[in-house]
Amino acid sequence: MNTTEDLDSFLFWGLHDQGVTLGYLMVNIVLFIIGVFVIFLNAVVFYSMTREHPSDDDVSNYIIANLSVSDMITGMFVIYSVAYNLVNFQSKVECYIRLGFVHFFSQSSVFHLVLLTADRYVKIIFPYKHPIIFKRMSIVYVSAIIWCFSFLYGALPIMGWHKELIPGGVPCSYLGTLSNGFMHLTLVTFFSPSFMLNVMYAHIFVVARKHQRAIHNLEVGPDSRGFDKKSWKLTKTVVIISGAYIACWTPLGIVIMLYLYGYLRGMTSEETSSYIVYSSIPAYCNALVNPIIYAFKLPVVKKYYKRLFCSCVCRPVRHGSPHGTSVSNHQTSSYPHQ
Repeated sequence: MNTTEDLDSFLFWGLHDQGVTLGYLMVNIVLFIIGVFVIFLNAVVFYSMTREHPSDDDVSNYIIANLSVSDMITGMFVIYSVAYNLVNFQSKVECYIRLGFVHFFSQSSVFHLVLLTADRYVKIIFPYKHPIIFKRMSIVYVSAIIWCFSFLYGALPIMGWHKELIPGGVPCSYLGTLSNGFMHLTLVTFFSPSFMLNVMYAHIFVVARKHQRAIHNLEVGPDSRGFDKKSWKLTKTVVIISGAYIACWTPLGIVIMLYLYGYLRGMTSEETSSYIVYSSIPAYCNALVNPIIYAFKLPVVKKYYKRLFCSCVCRPVRHGSPHGTSVSNHQTSSYPHQ
């Protein structure tokens, strides 16, 4: 039973008698700001990737644009979660849709990462086959399949693959709502692509090392075209992006694995829900990390970030002249007018 002192600590009340304290409100304000930055920064990435027209044999821009869309959806989800945390509107249908939505954008991200890695893999290992395999329309079709699969995968909870909500328990908890079979599938769809990424990168770096040795011994082979400077720099950027994804999402995967194999038995639903919440924070922050990596590693994105920053901060004050030229304040006479 809440005492008068406990009641005084609440700033306002949401639905279902949920009190919101100052600390809880500040955490959600921070989450809201993160969500806004995620949407804004990834919107710049999407704009820069779609404005630049790569050559027909370089389709990486289109894949990165789809990755930025996945991250923008993540930002929208974070903002929606803030509204849910403060209002606490409890509904079975909303719960199943919201939990499925997490898997929608996460699966889209990981499969587009696999596609981007495959693009770099073929570009490095089989450079002469790359223009044949990775055509522009082929990437559009594969990306459309990824989006459709991700959407259907996220719709599985609302289609019936879930547990019934327990009255009196944590409302819409991840582990208490999604079925064990669905969570097993989640582990497969996360760790399998991660394994594929590691295998392709391992092969890329083995071949790269052999190529460096060949250069040192002046034995450059016919496939050296795949190791041009631009292609290799982008490959290293993709390695960083993929590593950030695996690092950010692995904590959540570990918590799910511990739950499925019984290592969290004896804990209350509130305690297990706390583990899910804490392990989800780095997963959502991955959508904020990606555009920062793009800004440092991709010249195209860096150019648009600089242009945006200068237009907001470094804009000079100009006055129009009758002849259509611009005259700045520094061009006026240095003598004060009396």
